[in-house]
Amino acid sequence: MPIQQLPQLPSYIRLCEVIIHFSDREEAVVETYLDLDRSVEDQVFESFNPLSLDCPQILSFKWRDLATPPCPRNSMGHYKPTQCVTL
Repeated sequence: MPIQQLPQLPSYIRLCEVIIHFSDREEAVVETYLDLDRSVEDQVFESFNPLSLDCPQILSFKWRDLATPPCPRNSMGHYKPTQCVTL
């Protein structure tokens, strides 16, 4: 059976890396498609913030379009906040 090709995505839909910081000090790094014509903040909170307030909540996040070069990191491996898009 041949593999079907995915349809071409509109230019405003981009594969992005999202680094999420939760209230329990955990960090998650995910790759997801984001609609850059819509609020990135709304999309991240709708997709990744738990519904239950008993679970750790999103405190902040950084994101980048994977077509752009990665954000620089400091010597400890943390992203340099002034050089990335941040909430």
